[in-house]
Order: sequence, then structure tokens, then C-alpha cells
Amino acid sequence: MEFEKKLTRKNKRAKKFEKVETYQSNDPSENSYTIKAPVAMNKAQQQYLNSIYANIITFGIGCAGTGKSYLALSYAAQQLQLKNVSKIIISRPLVEAGESLGYLKGELSDKTEPWMLPMIEILNKRLGKTSTEYYLSKKIIEFKPLAYLRGTTFNDAVVILDEAQNTTSKQMEMFLTRIGDEGNIKVIVDGDYRGQKDIQGLSGLEDAVMRLKDLESVGFCYFDIDDVVRSGICKQILLRYR
Repeated sequence: MEFEKKLTRKNKRAKKFEKVETYQSNDPSENSYTIKAPVAMNKAQQQYLNSIYANIITFGIGCAGTGKSYLALSYAAQQLQLKNVSKIIISRPLVEAGESLGYLKGELSDKTEPWMLPMIEILNKRLGKTSTEYYLSKKIIEFKPLAYLRGTTFNDAVVILDEAQNTTSKQMEMFLTRIGDEGNIKVIVDGDYRGQKDIQGLSGLEDAVMRLKDLESVGFCYFDIDDVVRSGICKQILLRYR
């Protein structure tokens, strides 16, 4: 009973942070609409947002439930609405590190749907369902498996690489060297090589941290179990698996 009371108090405290800052469009040729700005729920999230705003590349490293993907997508949605970028690209290594897409049945959309849906739910909350569907139909927002980014150049976009702990060093190098110099570009890399990894040996995420730690315009932010915001029970479960 005492444990349940603690979880209830924790959830009530978290809800205090479920507010958003808003902006109104100043363009008289457009209908006025609200733009939701990402709001940090704790110190780690604030450091993460600060790094995203300040750097070209930001690595968010830490356990599940800390809001890494939610904040990255919230930032991307805000920047698209503010017209600071013209595109959002969301990627991940689809089938562990090998990305054996040919072994999965169906079209590309069928293969990406399982990991697209949670992110589309976040985009629906930030942009609205109608706007999200429009951006997806026009390929202003694109979901692309990591293997499909070869030959692509990132320009005027927010690019998010999720589950980066499942990349190889070569895949991470390929991804990061897609960055161009036209327009605004932000690259956000999320993952947790310290506790949630589906490949053997050194991951591309861990390798990138060692190689790029002193590079200008690259930021590294770390999340721990104390930074979990998903729920009190999520935090307790993570503690039991450590």
C-alpha cells in the first residue's frame, strides 16, 4: 500500500509538468495556429533540450522511459511549424544491426509500421492528426530505415536516429556523414548502449561517443533511472533489472 501511495504521489508530481508553452503565427497570410514548444520535466531533459538547440548533433543516452524520443519529436514538430526546417526524417536500424529487410514480408511501409506507430502518436499530439497525415502524405515527415539513408544528404531538416545502440560503427559513420550544409540541420541520436542493446560487441553509439566527445557542435546528454518520467512502476521495474 505504501508503495502504491508513493507511485500516486510521483504521478501527480509528473502531471504538473504536462503543460506546454505556445506561440502564435505572426504571418498575416496564414490562419493563426498554436505551436507547442517542448517543455522539460526534469534537469536531465532540460540539458537535453539545451543541447539540441545549441548543437548540430545531440546524443541522448539513457534508459527507457526518460522521454528521449518524445522530446526529440516534440522539438522536430515545433521547428517544422516554425518553418525553421522543411523536413523531418526519422530512422532506426530496423532489424537489429543487419537490417535484413528482405526477410520481412510486405512492402516497406508494412515493415516500418510497428516502430512508426508510437512516433506517429507523439506527432499527432504535437501537430494534430490532420497535419501529421498531411506531412506524411507529402513526405515532409519521412520514416526511413537506416539502410535506406545511404546516398541521402540531410539539409534543412531535423533528423532523428532512434535505437542507435543497435547500429554498427560503420552504420553510424554512414548516418552521421549524411549531414549537409544547406539550411538548418539538427541531428538527434537516441539510444542506450549501457543497458539495452541487441547486438554483440561495441555498438555504433558507444563508438561514436568515444570518437566525437571533443568535437565542436556535438553534445552528449545522459539519462539515468532517476530521470524516468513514464511512470513510477516503470522506474521500479528498471531498478529490478539492473
